[in-house]
Amino acid sequence: MMLSDAEFFTSLAEKLISLGFLSNNELDSCLEELGGIQMVISEGYYIVACEYIAREIPMNKSSQEVLIFLKENKEFIMQHEDFMYYFVEALLDRMFAMGNEVLPIIAAAPESYQQFLRRRFLGE
Repeated sequence: MMLSDAEFFTSLAEKLISLGFLSNNELDSCLEELGGIQMVISEGYYIVACEYIAREIPMNKSSQEVLIFLKENKEFIMQHEDFMYYFVEALLDRMFAMGNEVLPIIAAAPESYQQFLRRRFLGE
């Protein structure tokens, strides 16, 4: 059974916290500009919230940790591939800006995202 957008977003936040990718405080800080997690859910701000959260992760985690997360959670990500594309793109955006190699991350992303990510980050 597919989770609703709200259930999935809540599950994503819980997963990132439980895996140590973000603390509760970091999550709150990421979403403060949007009015917090409850406002994100009530207003359906999932795309921008995913972008905000994803840009925070590379500040605390290595590219190897991000790579492992994407590989191990590909099925989870694909449950809501519409707004999770923006999560993956924002992860790569921050990593690219930080000078990290993005090709392995692109290769670990869901296959349906790879063409767009390659074009965006590698100019292919």
